[in-house]
Amino acid sequence: MPFVDLPNEIILQIAEEQEPPDINALLRTNRRFASCLIPSLWASVFRSPPQLYAVEALLSAAENGYKDVVRQLLGKGVLQYSQTPHWKIMRKVITERDTKALGTLMECGMSIDTTDPDDWTLLGLAAERGCLETLLLLVAHGFDVNEPGNFRCESPLSLAAKNKHDEVVQVLLSLPDINVNSKTELAFNTPLHNAAKEGDEIIVEILLADERIDVNPVNSSCCTPLHIAAEEGHEGVVDLLLAHKDIRPDIPGYIGKAPIHSAVCGGYSLIVRRLLSDRSVNSLDDCQRTPLYWASMLGCESVVRLLLQHNGVKVNLAERTGKGPMHIAACTGMESIVWILLQDERVEVDNMDDYGRTPLWWAAMEGHEGTVRLLLSDGRVDVNQRNNHGETILHIMAGHWGNEAIVQLLLSHEKTIPDLRDNDGRTPLYWAVMKEHDSVVRLLPGDPTSPSLL
Repeated sequence: MPFVDLPNEIILQIAEEQEPPDINALLRTNRRFASCLIPSLWASVFRSPPQLYAVEALLSAAENGYKDVVRQLLGKGVLQYSQTPHWKIMRKVITERDTKALGTLMECGMSIDTTDPDDWTLLGLAAERGCLETLLLLVAHGFDVNEPGNFRCESPLSLAAKNKHDEVVQVLLSLPDINVNSKTELAFNTPLHNAAKEGDEIIVEILLADERIDVNPVNSSCCTPLHIAAEEGHEGVVDLLLAHKDIRPDIPGYIGKAPIHSAVCGGYSLIVRRLLSDRSVNSLDDCQRTPLYWASMLGCESVVRLLLQHNGVKVNLAERTGKGPMHIAACTGMESIVWILLQDERVEVDNMDDYGRTPLWWAAMEGHEGTVRLLLSDGRVDVNQRNNHGETILHIMAGHWGNEAIVQLLLSHEKTIPDLRDNDGRTPLYWAVMKEHDSVVRLLPGDPTSPSLL
């Protein structure tokens, strides 16, 4: 007798020995099998090894809208049998954007208040993945739109903004109870911070259009969205923020840096130009460093030129240890910056810091021969400038440092006086002898054995 002609009783007995895939293939052969083998298919799930077919069967039934089957499987303890927690099922459904399956599972009694080990909520996952239909379904079921979506306490709105889901952001903003300025637990970032960091002009514009938005929120690093946009080099976002009526462009951030400092440190001259004003051009951070100081230290030529063009810039304004832009450029060996500064007649080339050191001193002590040569070529530089101890840079390089190359450069300068004495009456030759820098001793004029050295 052909298999298809066997009585249902025998077919069911045979099905009891089969795995779910085999029964599924069998019931697809004709309508009679389909009607009589469905119960056998679901029953076979519980005969198989745990987790092998149980979860797949539940999700398949949910995806196809078989609510009775889903209820039966849940009622028989399919999740306990497969040792699968609720959150894993729900996460899979949301990850695969299966809104129909999610709706079926929810109608059949599965909890929507479940979280995974990282405290991700269903709404948080939907917002992070940009699953708009799923998000709307969860909101319709009464999910709290401001509840933290994960262990970082990022709200659904923050997650949507962070991951560039502009449609989700728009929908969330349309909800009357949404907190548009929600902050994360540790970083205190708002949705606007996140959008600014990602450089998403569309979402930034959407957020700024909401009258509830705080355009100047400060995070745990004391940074506003404008700081972050400037630091990341997002010109379009900077423009949008600056155009807002409530923007405050000079709020001090991390270590007191204003947004213009952030742009300078990134070398973003176009953003510096946008932020440049009579007030910001000389703004000071916590160490009294100006934008020009930062640009000189980091070697940002275009930014240095831009700042020097501003009539209000204070080119010699020093930080808290007395070093100005020229000092730090010389100290770090930024020859191109030193050259640019030397062309500006407002720059005082022999300014001393709190320890009596000039830019020439710093260049020499750091061993920047090219910078030393460049400074010595400027007629305004005093090669015999003394520090608080009466020492010239030749004393320091001949004695304490023993730098033969720098000593040669200094001695080659026509205005160098090689035998000047410090406050203790010591000459550069004395210090070279005392420190046993023999190669330097041979360069210096005078008798190293003379009693007059002492």
